[in-house]
Formats: sequence, structure tokens, C-alpha cells
Amino acid sequence: MDRIFGRMEALYGATFIDKWRNTDIGAVKTVWGDELASFSDNPECFGRALKELMDVHKTFPPSLPEFVDLCRKNYEAPKSNLALEAPDLTQEQADARRDKAAAIADKFRAFAPSTAWAKKLRTR
Repeated sequence: MDRIFGRMEALYGATFIDKWRNTDIGAVKTVWGDELASFSDNPECFGRALKELMDVHKTFPPSLPEFVDLCRKNYEAPKSNLALEAPDLTQEQADARRDKAAAIADKFRAFAPSTAWAKKLRTR
């Protein structure tokens, strides 16, 4: 909140400072923080909203609801990277790939270490 308020103070000067005169600035920042928390997974929206102030709020600093609207407008939900997109394969292609993977796995199993060598040593 300090960065957002600092930027607005730099943009609007005394107009911004006077807006919060005779208020508990700590409580104000807490309320702003609570309302803006829903955007915290994409903090870039705050920077974009602050840049947009120059076009939208040229004379007076925004109220909390106005700034929330700017953040909402500039918010992009993070893309989920939990899974890759499914490949575009026909059933025959998928079956062929599965068979090829099974054949490779069988080759590795043929060379899998065993305990047979140890048993031979014990029987000597």
C-alpha cells in the first residue's frame, strides 16, 4: 500500500494528502489493502492501473472504488501451468506411441540388474 499511496502522492501532491487529512491513515491503508488483495496474484495490474491514472484521473486522485475499477480493468488472471495441452493425435497415433514406449521399456527391463550374479558366486 505504501508504494501505491506514494505514487499517488507524487502524482497529486497536496490534493492527495488533503484527501486523508483527519483520518487514521493506517486504517485507510488497511481497508485499501483488504479490497485490493483479490488482485495480489497479478500485481502487475497495480502498475498498469497507476499508469492509467494519468489518463483517467488527471485532476483528482481516485477513490477506493475507482481504483478497484482500474485494477479490475487491468487485471489478467494468471495462466495455469499445471498441465500441458493434450496433443492433437488420432487414436491410431496414440496407440502407436504407446506401443513404441512399451517396446523401449521392455528393452530396459531386459538389461535390468538382477541378483543372479550374486547367487552364482555363492554356489561356487
